[in-house]
Amino acid sequence: MQNLITASQIVALAAMAVTVPSVPAFARETGYSLRTGRASGAVDLVEVALDVGGDLRIVEDGKERRMKTNVAANFVYHEKSLQVGKGADSPMRSLRHYREAVGTIKSGDHQYEPVLRDERRLIAVEIDQPRVTLFSPQGALRFEELELIDVLANSLLLEQLLPSRAVALGNQWEHSNELIAALLGLDTVTSNDVKSTLTEVADGKARFELSGRVEGAEDDVSTEIALKGKYQFDLKTRRITWFGLLVREDRAVGHVDTGFDVTARVQMRITPGAHSEHLAPDALANVPLQSTAELTQLSYESAGGKWRFLHDRRWFVITEEDDRAVLRLIDQGDRLAQCNVAFLAPAADATELTLEQFQKDIVGALGENFKSFVRASQQHDETDYRVFQVVAEGETSNVPMQWIYYLVTDRHGHRVVLAFVLEKEMVDRFEQADEKLVGTLRLSEPRE
Repeated sequence: MQNLITASQIVALAAMAVTVPSVPAFARETGYSLRTGRASGAVDLVEVALDVGGDLRIVEDGKERRMKTNVAANFVYHEKSLQVGKGADSPMRSLRHYREAVGTIKSGDHQYEPVLRDERRLIAVEIDQPRVTLFSPQGALRFEELELIDVLANSLLLEQLLPSRAVALGNQWEHSNELIAALLGLDTVTSNDVKSTLTEVADGKARFELSGRVEGAEDDVSTEIALKGKYQFDLKTRRITWFGLLVREDRAVGHVDTGFDVTARVQMRITPGAHSEHLAPDALANVPLQSTAELTQLSYESAGGKWRFLHDRRWFVITEEDDRAVLRLIDQGDRLAQCNVAFLAPAADATELTLEQFQKDIVGALGENFKSFVRASQQHDETDYRVFQVVAEGETSNVPMQWIYYLVTDRHGHRVVLAFVLEKEMVDRFEQADEKLVGTLRLSEPRE
């Protein structure tokens, strides 16, 4: 697809400043009513180009170092409005079919190119400010797929930037913390002075500029943002048809993510009145259009393809190798737990290891940190896997801890061990998240 951002347009975005032109007398007297004409059932064609560049901030051994990073992505999708907000903070829903979703991410010497699988190109969007949720009615997304498509300036949200009252040229209006959080993909915004300005009405278009500074947080990690943007409203269709945004963000290092100091540029073209056979009523007859806990789960497959499972969006992969991975559970900025997963060498006799021997191995692994067992059990689950579960308690550096161990063995002797580690005070908030994850674990069948 042709890159939607030209060099001259990038320069124009970077140099933008809010200007207030002279105000004609008729505009001062009457003002312009610029309410959206978006209606439920309408379909748009949306084209997006995203470019991000700057530094990742990585803390190693208590010292921060920086690494160059660059992201370039392009998207083309049809979007069907399902629920149109009647007020500034009303819930909104849409359904998209992605024709194109490609990206290239470079960090230091590493590069990868995430793509959206063909079987996940149908994406539902739900907005209940400040929360924005993307999921596929076709099944669980992978983390890298969600990260690819969940970009700045969600197209379903843009017309919430329009003024709620008639305005004259040069008039400005503020935007709520909830709207700015949703626009920038943040959990919370604590303060913002972002304002939009009506700068021109000509040739059937109303043109706006916005700018300001934002302080907020994502996963309880603080961030500071400066933004400038422009958008264009078609007076005939009463829709925003072009949007450009320049964002400079400085985010601290968090529990699971690196910090960063980056500049992001996004440009979007929206063509109302489009058609897509993938979003036609017949095509959606049996498609679930509202989110559920099951549909918003993410799918993880080990780097070596030896196991896979589903997990809720509070789990983040920290490290991974062919036969092992480490995940952390982050809830409202708190690190609730860590999960260590390892693939073991196949057992010649799947019945050789007993539950009692597994408990002895756990005592040996925990050493002086071990205090007592809470419970131990053995069962065969619905996949006919043999599952050992052992819960132990103890202390680490005088902090009361709980360890939840699983050993899962299939009929071929393939084995995976999972160790969930959490402080004892987090047990109630953990809410048996181990059982939910392990219940979806699947070991890869050997190739014939």
